[in-house]
Amino acid sequence: MIAECMDKLLEFPVRNDRPALEMTRQCAWCGRILQDGEWLQIVPTGLITHGICPECLAQIHEELRRFRRRTNITFSSFVG
Repeated sequence: MIAECMDKLLEFPVRNDRPALEMTRQCAWCGRILQDGEWLQIVPTGLITHGICPECLAQIHEELRRFRRRTNITFSSFVG
């Protein structure tokens, strides 16, 4: 059965003429889109993948530092 399935798969030609999927990176926090190396406030089109822009990353790091100072919680508190 498996050999028959493999034979069927080998019948299909390999196609390299399809355009590559282009995905637009969107900041999961502020919603800006990365386009040509800049994070812009535009409406995305096509496929989207999420990331984080440098400004939101800096803000989250600062909020995390303040939280840790306020609560004395560290990552090691959750591990082992």
